Amino acid sequence: MIALTACGGAKTPAERVADCLNKKDFLVQPARLRVEGTAPDGIAFTLVARTGAIDDTGNPGKRKLSAGDRELIRSCLH
Repeated sequence: MIALTACGGAKTPAERVADCLNKKDFLVQPARLRVEGTAPDGIAFTLVARTGAIDDTGNPGKRKLSAGDRELIRSCLH
C-alpha cells in the first residue's frame, strides 16, 4: 500500500472529478488543474477543478451546457 502511494497512487482533484464525470456518461480527461471534454449531449467544456469555473463558450451555434449537465458537474466537485 505504501508503494502505491509513493508511485503516484493519489489522484489530483482534476483526476477525481474526471472519473466522477466519466461515470455519468461525460467524455472528459484531466489536464493539469482542469478537466476538458464533452457532456453526454456533445457540448464541449473546460472545468477548473479547484474553483468549479466552467467555460462552455466556442460551441457551434452558441450552444451551452444544460442546467442538468451543470448540476452533474457540480455534484462531482464535492
